[in-house]
Amino acid sequence: MKRFSLTYGMLTLFFATLVSVAPLSAENKEVSLPVALEGNCAVCLFNGGAAVKGSEKFAVEYDGLRYLFPDTSTKNKFAENPERFAPVLNGDCTVCYKNGGHRPAGKVEHSLVHNNRLFLFPSEGVLKAFKENPEEFENVDLAYNGNCAICLKEGGAENPGTAEFTARYKGMRYQFPNTALLEKFKENPAQYAVVDETDTETEKPSNKSAKTVSIKGRSACAGCEFRVRPTLNPEELGLAVVVSDTEIYIIENAHKEYTQIYDDRFDSIKLAVKGKVLKKEGRYTWVKPEKITVAQ
Repeated sequence: MKRFSLTYGMLTLFFATLVSVAPLSAENKEVSLPVALEGNCAVCLFNGGAAVKGSEKFAVEYDGLRYLFPDTSTKNKFAENPERFAPVLNGDCTVCYKNGGHRPAGKVEHSLVHNNRLFLFPSEGVLKAFKENPEEFENVDLAYNGNCAICLKEGGAENPGTAEFTARYKGMRYQFPNTALLEKFKENPAQYAVVDETDTETEKPSNKSAKTVSIKGRSACAGCEFRVRPTLNPEELGLAVVVSDTEIYIIENAHKEYTQIYDDRFDSIKLAVKGKVLKKEGRYTWVKPEKITVAQ
């Protein structure tokens, strides 16, 4: 009877230990985070531009994402200096963020290392826009133009930070003048973080023109590539159909009525569009579509 009691107690303790330890596993915590760079190695992409798939066996958590690596060596390189290898804006498009206030994810096939920093873009057209004027887009991830977030929020004063005291939160860089302010930010970054705001003061369409047009061209992101947005939904980056360098059509309500085409707009799809002209300014024409199809 005594022997049975001891065995039962040992089993109870064993199972209780399993229940309490498993949920606290660091591995379980990391698996719940989104995977960065479509599972490709950040170190490989930074060093050689090659897309090399990583493994869950070699994972590192950084700024809310899980980075995967093909071996211990690349994992350790990243872990020693994640700020060097992690992509700007956590891999989101800097051109889109600057021009439209949105952060669509970039793709590894449209990546670029510029000034020792890794940038990703959703299409070749947006990558080209960056290359043409990199100084305009390379530092859009620097919050408050490098001024101390805590100083601005609590005192309203512009107090420049330095690169020495930098924190990263949701892909944005925050700089501070000293360690104390940096550590205070790290305790509650959401309290001081940038709030994204999209400029909605875009001119409304005119009803004077009701001309019907039928066009064919490649798809693109209106806000990212051309810095123009739909007039009916200016908070959206918008779908553009590029007929030529001097003939670009901005398609209204595409994000609602043609969601798949809108989501795929970065892929330079050949589109055929028929619709009513709302307004025209220079090389841009805004169209309310009657029909959009993928052209052969």
